[in-house]
Amino acid sequence: MQPVKWASAAKELELKSYLFTELTRALQARMPLERQWRSFLEKYRAPAASGVKDWPFLGASNKTLPIMATDGDQFYAKFMQSLHASEDLWSIQAMNERWIDTAKPLQDFLSALDRSTLKMYRVNKRAVMEMVKLGTAVLETGWTFEDRPINTYDEDGKIVAVNRVESRPFVDHVRLIDFLI
Repeated sequence: MQPVKWASAAKELELKSYLFTELTRALQARMPLERQWRSFLEKYRAPAASGVKDWPFLGASNKTLPIMATDGDQFYAKFMQSLHASEDLWSIQAMNERWIDTAKPLQDFLSALDRSTLKMYRVNKRAVMEMVKLGTAVLETGWTFEDRPINTYDEDGKIVAVNRVESRPFVDHVRLIDFLI
């Protein structure tokens, strides 16, 4: 990768100022939502028992049950079971008669892609848990391309340097705390 070359120092300063302003605005706009997330997470975790209670009577139980956690964990299990109970995560349906012959092969391809590359179960484990706790989840899609030198052996057993190229799609979970609009 080549470093960015600025036309002038003023352009670089202008971009830095713009990014600072926009990031500050986005973080400030998200503050009420972050307070709500913290509240949800506090309800999900039960506080530790502390001291002796004297209400409604001396020695009353000071334990708090994490009802949000017990209910949330059940919802998490049900969501994961609903998503991944079938062998095919995707269900493709032709929108018109021209695509009828391609729907099933596309569905089979997506299922094979999931098993070999995407591994959606691992992605959904994190995303669905965050969705259950905080109310929403964000997934990112993209393409990974790596071209790097590695050492390997040729047919005679000698070490040779070759380039290893890896080019594949990916889907990943983005934590809400790392996501800005």
